[in-house]
Amino acid sequence: YPTSAVVLSSGGVLVKEGENAFYGENAAFDWDVRSATLSYVSASYGSWRVMDSDQMSLSAGTEQKYKKVRITSCNLKDPHYFIKLNNLSVIPGRRVFGTGAVVYLGNTPVFYLPVFYKPLGTENKYVTYLSMGYDKRSGASAKTTTVYNFTPKVTGKLFLDYFTNLGFGLGPELSYRDPARFNGSVSGYYIKENGTSNKRWGVTGGYWLKLRDTLNDTDSDGELYFTQSQFRLMSDPYFNNDYNRSNPYAVSPDQNASLAVVRQTRKTTMRLSYIRQEV
Repeated sequence: YPTSAVVLSSGGVLVKEGENAFYGENAAFDWDVRSATLSYVSASYGSWRVMDSDQMSLSAGTEQKYKKVRITSCNLKDPHYFIKLNNLSVIPGRRVFGTGAVVYLGNTPVFYLPVFYKPLGTENKYVTYLSMGYDKRSGASAKTTTVYNFTPKVTGKLFLDYFTNLGFGLGPELSYRDPARFNGSVSGYYIKENGTSNKRWGVTGGYWLKLRDTLNDTDSDGELYFTQSQFRLMSDPYFNNDYNRSNPYAVSPDQNASLAVVRQTRKTTMRLSYIRQEV
């Protein structure tokens, strides 16, 4: 349209910006409102790529919106896995966000996510990690870990997994990290295995808390008081080996709990502790 600010292209259009690029057809650009629409779009954003999409629209800002889209981070032409979404929003360099996500292993749907989020930058409030796998006992699996940073010291995690042979498993984790004062975490996991009466679960955690520290005071003898605890509880001896991917005792079949209070001076250490172990 020579008298308007709309530019049309019935052929292919390639747009590149740094490491990001997208290609589409039937493009319409409106320079007045700084918007555009394209059909049959493919794109790349760092390690993630849009395999195909029915339509993409560009707003006045940097947001790019896709409809009926497939994305993957597998770099093969025929990827091992991809995620199919009803809607996807991309802000290059910042984040990918979508709804109605179905994870495919090959061409087989294996997992559903109401919301999918992935950061493209370095400063992010939360992020979702996806891990695919297969073993004879569990079948094909899709494990997700969503990490949310409440504050620089407080982090929460949500585990949501799907196993084709066993069903859904889920659990939370909360941790607090302040090396000068307090470090602690607690996590749990639960699954009702398909075709059985097995309700399997595990809870793990521990903490270290400084109560008093005058070791660096020059006008006193100096002493340090702290307390620490650790516990590992589970429904059966094999739970950690089968499911708990986030604790250092994954192959241990024992339950235990411990609590200790420690006093240190420049010359001595006194520790009062209680330990219970079930073999």
